[in-house]
Amino acid sequence: MTLLHVHDHGGDGPQLVLLHGYARSLADWDASAALLTAGHHVLAVDLPGHGRSPGISPWTIPTVVRHIADALAAHGVREAVVVGHSLGGLIAVEYARANPDRARAAVTPFQTCC
Repeated sequence: MTLLHVHDHGGDGPQLVLLHGYARSLADWDASAALLTAGHHVLAVDLPGHGRSPGISPWTIPTVVRHIADALAAHGVREAVVVGHSLGGLIAVEYARANPDRARAAVTPFQTCC
């Protein structure tokens, strides 16, 4: 089993899992995570082949979701709100669909342009 790189930002309260966008890393969430720890236990995950996580084959959404589930289980996360940006948003929604007993919600913030 390949475990993804997870950074535990700490904090108290419900679990919050942060997923970054394509060609990025969990470091994108550092500033936000620091603010979110006031009310949540915050973890950020490097998607497969990004940041410090190893690549996987095949790189498919169901395979990525399975690897995220494994990584979260290894960190003792039983239930969490999963937040994702860009590709991470797609993965967050698919994680919630595949794991309704583990995902309290999926959040995909977006930004409007101009």
